[in-house]
Amino acid sequence: MSSPSAPLSNTDAAFLYRFGNDLAEDNVQLIIETALIALYSVIFASAIYSFVSNSRKGVRTRAAFIMLCVVIYLYVVALVLWVLNVVTLYRGFHTLLMDNNNTPLPDRPALADKKNIGFFGAMEALFLFNMIVGDSVLLWRTWVIYFCRRHILWFPGLLWLTSFVALCNTPTNLISWAFSLGTNLVCTALVGVQAWKHRRMTRFLHMHKSRTDQILSLLVESGFIYCLLWIPQVITYLDTPRTNHALFYPKMVMDGFSDQISGMYPTLIVVIVNLRYTIQWEEADSRVSRDNTRTMRFANPSSLEQHGGDDVFAVQLDDGGASMEITGPGREESKGFKEV
Repeated sequence: MSSPSAPLSNTDAAFLYRFGNDLAEDNVQLIIETALIALYSVIFASAIYSFVSNSRKGVRTRAAFIMLCVVIYLYVVALVLWVLNVVTLYRGFHTLLMDNNNTPLPDRPALADKKNIGFFGAMEALFLFNMIVGDSVLLWRTWVIYFCRRHILWFPGLLWLTSFVALCNTPTNLISWAFSLGTNLVCTALVGVQAWKHRRMTRFLHMHKSRTDQILSLLVESGFIYCLLWIPQVITYLDTPRTNHALFYPKMVMDGFSDQISGMYPTLIVVIVNLRYTIQWEEADSRVSRDNTRTMRFANPSSLEQHGGDDVFAVQLDDGGASMEITGPGREESKGFKEV
């Protein structure tokens, strides 16, 4: 008959309790990130479909091809971050509970961190660079909405550049995050101003709310939601001890969010623009647009393929005001106003 096992010492019991808490906290991050990568996969598939289904442009233009590459890159990095989190969690389990039977319990947490330290550095670098690439998508979208006027990007571009420079210095990762947040806030505000101007113009012309109003509103609303989700990320840069469970659990939740949302939001912007609506921004006739005039055309994807049977309207904006021209079979009229 076997003798009963000796009870755990108080020290060993305390360390096993600590290991349980540590693994539970790490699992929270992985659960959150797994749910988000599943949602991201749906958004990514929608983005790819939006490129393929765009029968007019597809990926034949240089801009569309670059954007497709960016979308794929953002998703691949997010997927790699999720895989690395799975690997580091498994290695932590193995080191704390199954490996090194002769290693005293107090020494196992340090050994687990030592084994995973290379992964931690790579994960931080991938996340921050993904953040910078995602911000560049927002800068590009703002630039397009403002008719490719370079001066619009001076301030948000400076914020983005500062964030990129800070990224190159590991101790300033918090600064990089802060300037990234500033870039998103400024770009979202700029899109909001353009949405307000466009809505004001359509009301003046007694037009119903158009799809362009809807897409601009979606871009503004999603931008502010993203910023609201981005602000709590500051907790991930605080030196929070694991013993402070009230702060460490939220930190792990935010870690799971940040790895995925930095690529998910730019991809969502592409889906909103490509899948639901088609917006053409092009220069007006060179004989008319010598003074920074631009033409903005809005059309349904179906009408783009059937110019002969559908009416198309163009809204022409310049420094002095705006005019609208409606064209179709045997139809041509224009309205305009000038701001005082």
